[in-house]
Amino acid sequence: EEVEGPHSTVSEPANNDPFASLWWWRCKRTDLYVNDLNRGLQTALDPKTHAGHSNNTLYTGLWEAVAPELCAKASNLSTTTRGGDTWTVRQMLNARWGTLMCPKLAHRYRLRTDPYCPHCRSEAGAPTEGTGGHILGGCRHPYMQGLYTKRHDSAVRIIADCLQAGAQGGGVMLRDAGQAADLPAYCDGKRLPPWLHPEGLSPEAAAKMRPDIVFIPSLPACKGRRAPPLDKNKHPVYLLEIGYCGDTRHTEKRAEKAAQHARLVAGLQASGWTVHYKIITLGHTGTVPQTLKNTLTTLGVDGPDATACAAALHRHAADTIRPVVKTYRCLGGG
Repeated sequence: EEVEGPHSTVSEPANNDPFASLWWWRCKRTDLYVNDLNRGLQTALDPKTHAGHSNNTLYTGLWEAVAPELCAKASNLSTTTRGGDTWTVRQMLNARWGTLMCPKLAHRYRLRTDPYCPHCRSEAGAPTEGTGGHILGGCRHPYMQGLYTKRHDSAVRIIADCLQAGAQGGGVMLRDAGQAADLPAYCDGKRLPPWLHPEGLSPEAAAKMRPDIVFIPSLPACKGRRAPPLDKNKHPVYLLEIGYCGDTRHTEKRAEKAAQHARLVAGLQASGWTVHYKIITLGHTGTVPQTLKNTLTTLGVDGPDATACAAALHRHAADTIRPVVKTYRCLGGG
């Protein structure tokens, strides 16, 4: 119908719905229509989602579960990007979210004929899947094992140096990392000395018990010591075991390590020592649990130095990513 006005004539459809044939975006949360894809779109959306949405996946659930136990500052990749190269950060992000190129992923994209690691087989002889986690910490190739050992030993050195520089430094310390000839002056050796052997164990059995760090802060360091002190129960023995794991699997790694030195702990306690067994887990891509700082402060390291140690371990993980991933790919597993 036509409606005459004093200055113009306006035509409208009979159903009074001029935009019936057009498509309009509508936000379910606000029930608002979007009149443009700029400010109109931002107005309709929740401000928290302006950067977009992502689907919940297995990894989002894993990260949500592990986040409370991680040191947020030391585990954040922003500390890696300062002076770090883009390639390394990209590999770390890919590893954290399950998109690191590996035989399994290459097989999914039809770039490989099978998803297995070309170097590893299970004890039963079955091939082992070449996952991202396998590359970062599970491959049995001698070159890869050497890189994992070097990464672990460097982390042990960082932690031992931090303890030595703390308020309780200067006590007895054994460190099973690197060659005996390369140990610093503050270390009494790599293996348990005879005066620390648990009673009832042969020297051969005691020699196989090798925690990463043995620290007795209240007992002055003395490499020529021949006998334990008479008041052994007044000198707590701290056994520190360091292990790398998947960044969302710290709890599982601690459970695995819990029984590793149970025999040694029981033997030392039976010999009259007071023993504290501490497990420190570190993520392949630099996640650091809160328990690390708690352990360091318990052993005399002040807060800022404990934070600096956690940051150093994160940067060390970032420095390790490149040789580990590059070597595996050069060996034909990329």
